[in-house]
Amino acid sequence: MRTRHHHTRRFIDERSPVERAAWAFQLRRRRDQLFAQPDLFGEPAYDILLDLYVSQHEGRQVTISDACNAAHVPWTTAVRQVRKLHALGLVLRLDDDLDRRRCYVVLDPKTLSMLDQLFELAR
Repeated sequence: MRTRHHHTRRFIDERSPVERAAWAFQLRRRRDQLFAQPDLFGEPAYDILLDLYVSQHEGRQVTISDACNAAHVPWTTAVRQVRKLHALGLVLRLDDDLDRRRCYVVLDPKTLSMLDQLFELAR
């Protein structure tokens, strides 16, 4: 007899690491909606890393504003988290050559590799 857990597990196993990361991010947003307390579980730095991971694999550029929106926390909290991630060397900040007011955020190659390993383990 197959259980619901078995079907869910098979569904996750068949996904790529990037698809698993996207699924984890969506699950976190859904959890926040269900509990109606977006700050209850608060891991904005992890939300930012998940968003950057998926975005980089999809070839999308992420501005600091985009990264802050992904965190679903007040702007000041998100900016503080981006600064902390940058200070720790987990993300890189890249200036936009066309608009000096805009800055992009990307995962450091080591961070990208760590997240690849993490979501490969999630099989």
